[in-house]
Amino acid sequence: MGEWTLLIDDGEPGAYFMKESLNEFMTLLFIRRFYGRQSYETQLDKCRSEYEKIKGTYQDVPIIDVVENNNNTVVYRKGPLVLDRIAKEIGYNEWIAIISRFYREYAGKYPLKYTDFINLVNESHAGIGDKLNLLLTSKSLQL
Repeated sequence: MGEWTLLIDDGEPGAYFMKESLNEFMTLLFIRRFYGRQSYETQLDKCRSEYEKIKGTYQDVPIIDVVENNNNTVVYRKGPLVLDRIAKEIGYNEWIAIISRFYREYAGKYPLKYTDFINLVNESHAGIGDKLNLLLTSKSLQL
C-alpha cells in the first residue's frame, strides 16, 4: 500500500485521506480479521477518544482539506471513524471488496484523485460514495 503515497500529490483535495486514512483503516480491518471484533472495537474506541479531544475545535478540519501531513488526529483517527461508519452501513465484507477493487483498478495510475475513489464507491453502491464525500467534507463528525 505504500505506493499510494506516490500516486496522489500533496496539495490535492483528499490527499491524506487517500494516502493515510485508507491505509490506517485497512490496518484496523486486519486487526478485526485476525484478532477479532473486540480488538478492532478497542482500536476504534481509541480513535474516538482522541478525535473527541479536538472535535469542534480549529483542529477539527474536514478530512478532504488535509492536503499535507500536518494533522495526525484528523487523518489517523477521524478518517477510520468515517470509514467504519460506511462499513457498518453496507457491511464489512462489501466495504473490503470495494476498497480491494479500488486498489486493483487504480494500482500504479498517476495522478490519482480523491474523486476516483468516491466515484468507484458510487458505482458499487449508489449514493454511498456521496455519503462518504459528505462525511469527509464535514468539519465535525456526530459520533
